[in-house]
Amino acid sequence: MDVYFVTRYVQLATRTDFPPELGTRALIEHLGRTGALDAGVAAELYEGYTFLRTIDHELRLIGDRRAPSLPEQRELLAELAAATGFATISEFDARFAEVTGRIRAAFDRVFQ
Repeated sequence: MDVYFVTRYVQLATRTDFPPELGTRALIEHLGRTGALDAGVAAELYEGYTFLRTIDHELRLIGDRRAPSLPEQRELLAELAAATGFATISEFDARFAEVTGRIRAAFDRVFQ
């Protein structure tokens, strides 16, 4: 949600015309390319959004529906970790914490 909010806020604040059907990743790239969004922030948001969308996609496949949070059951979390390329839940957790922390830092840089 943070990534979506930041990109739409910057789009509105800078009055950037961009077709919504192209999606959030394309908007992040456009805002970074045009300078409406700092290039470093755009890169962090793009990478983070891509990672989180991959998790969302895999959660839908595992659970057969949208999931608003990570599974609490260890076997499902292990399946998610494996499906996203991690050997262990610990590796997945570390990457998840890193990515979400970087997204939050990018969010904070936009709103300082």
